[in-house]
Amino acid sequence: MVVRCTIRVLLGMAMVVAAHASGAYAVRPAQPPASIVESSRRYELGKAIFNGSIALKPAAAIPRQEQRLRQLQQRLPAARRNSVDLASLAGRLTPEQLAALEHFLSIRYKIK
Repeated sequence: MVVRCTIRVLLGMAMVVAAHASGAYAVRPAQPPASIVESSRRYELGKAIFNGSIALKPAAAIPRQEQRLRQLQQRLPAARRNSVDLASLAGRLTPEQLAALEHFLSIRYKIK
């Protein structure tokens, strides 16, 4: 009799534990690596600069920046080369923004 009661108690406990363990549970989604998040942030900033949807500081003459933007302009596909003027951004971009624009162009148009 004691054995039967013990078995019933153990089976009852197993069913209670199984009832709590089954079903969906909230899992925190995996976070992308920091390098991917940073690359995505730079890409989106470069895209915004390229599309002209970001406010830039007033122009100041920076010959090196203008030269680099002209090089990038020449490497664009012909259809895009005629519709955008990257050289007009010279002096208006911070070093971070210029790097982001180069990153966007390297991914979108395969320009190095």
